[in-house]
Amino acid sequence: MKFFWKDCKFLVIMMLMTLTLVACNSTNKIPDSGEDLFKFKNTLIGSNSAVGQIVHQLPANDKLNKMMLETDQEPYGLSLNYKNVNNSLSLDDLEHTIVYNASFIFALIPNVDRITFTVEEKTYVIHREFLQEWYDGHVLEEFESTDDLKEFIGKYISNKQKMDQLFKVVANRQ
Repeated sequence: MKFFWKDCKFLVIMMLMTLTLVACNSTNKIPDSGEDLFKFKNTLIGSNSAVGQIVHQLPANDKLNKMMLETDQEPYGLSLNYKNVNNSLSLDDLEHTIVYNASFIFALIPNVDRITFTVEEKTYVIHREFLQEWYDGHVLEEFESTDDLKEFIGKYISNKQKMDQLFKVVANRQ
């Protein structure tokens, strides 16, 4: 019986070591929003691969259903369609995510002028010019780091009145 227990103990230890190694080597990481995003600074909207990599590092990327580049004529746009968001995000969180994602996209992709977010049945169109006005004239392309842009965005999205103002105008522009 002692021999059997030693063998089982050895097998359990080996299985745990194998699982640990597999977990450490897994490439299926949940992305940290903003991780290394500024390596894509000055990406053009026509670069499907780079735009996709940016979008897939932003919050709610796991809910992204479809991405469409609108590059036939200027002004250029980007359409992002999300599914199953209402089940996991409150309205405030959804609005924060839209502003955050739009801000990063505008900061990194200088030739995109509008982003259309379709969430379930609701559509939000954010224009670069309007968002920069809402940011008191700050030009998003001037940011040079993820941390600086995150900090800047945080000051605005934490202001409930300012967020209500933004989404009231966005709703009226539909």
